Amino acid sequence: MLYGPHGSGRRQTIEDLRAILPATMQVVYISMRDHCTDLNSLLNTANQQAGLSKGHDLYQILDALESSHEESLIILHNFDEIRNPQAVNGGYHRDFFDTLNSIAIRPGLSLLCICEYVHQNFLIDGNGDTVTGTGLNAAELELPEL
Repeated sequence: MLYGPHGSGRRQTIEDLRAILPATMQVVYISMRDHCTDLNSLLNTANQQAGLSKGHDLYQILDALESSHEESLIILHNFDEIRNPQAVNGGYHRDFFDTLNSIAIRPGLSLLCICEYVHQNFLIDGNGDTVTGTGLNAAELELPEL
């Protein structure tokens, strides 16, 4: 997980990273700002970028990426946008985080989440309470000041 406050160069870091990645690497880039309250729209975008037809769930998308590419990187930019009460109503639950966390044990798959802040649990319910079990098991890297 790469994190830093607004204006710290997160977007430029992603552009720089993408410029040096091997051409053979499949990159699925999704801005959570566009999908933070609608899991189905995130899945449709991921299916499209992975070259799949609509209707695959996240687990199936990961299976397809794992079997069809030597290496794949999933980038979820503005990941902390999911931290709003509408995300749960839009289909995001613990199983979404369980599936994301499973990427760590999948050969050839990597996940990069870019956030402003690190949270122990990302989802909050309609009452503003934290939904436990919605954290990321990921190394945290803070962007240094520019």
